[in-house]
This record gives sequence, structure tokens and C-alpha cells, in this order.
Amino acid sequence: MKRLYVCGGFKFLREIEELECKLKEKNIEYETSKKMNNRGILGCLEKVADADVVYVVNPRGYVGIVSESINRFSKKVLVNKAEPS
Repeated sequence: MKRLYVCGGFKFLREIEELECKLKEKNIEYETSKKMNNRGILGCLEKVADADVVYVVNPRGYVGIVSESINRFSKKVLVNKAEPS
């Protein structure tokens, strides 16, 4: 089974929750971070590294990559480029 990780900025929490509803309706298993855990951004990056598919919810379509060490994660990232509501 593929591991799906859904993430995005906390300002897009409503959109992430809407996606969760759609995934649940279709019985798709996923993991998401709705708040920072004690590992902070490293915890998120570990989940990205462990996932088979990463879905970044970002209605504006921008995913910033801040260094080459993070760039390797971008190869498996899908970006939701939906227009803001």
C-alpha cells in the first residue's frame, strides 16, 4: 500500500480539512500534520521522506525549496494549484 502524506501551510488548514473529507469518502488512507509536533519542521520532512506520495495543499501553487538537502524531497511532491476560494 502506498503511503500518502498531506501537508501545507497552517493558513490552509480549511483546505486541508476539505481534502481529508474527500479522501475519507473514497476510503483512501493518508497521514497529515495539522499542527507542529515536538520535532517541528524536521518531523514534517521525515514524514515527507517516508511517504510514497506527498500532496502539498497550497492554493497559490508555490512550494519553496530552501536548500539542496530539501530539494531531493521535491521530486515526489504534488502541488494543489486550485484557485483560492
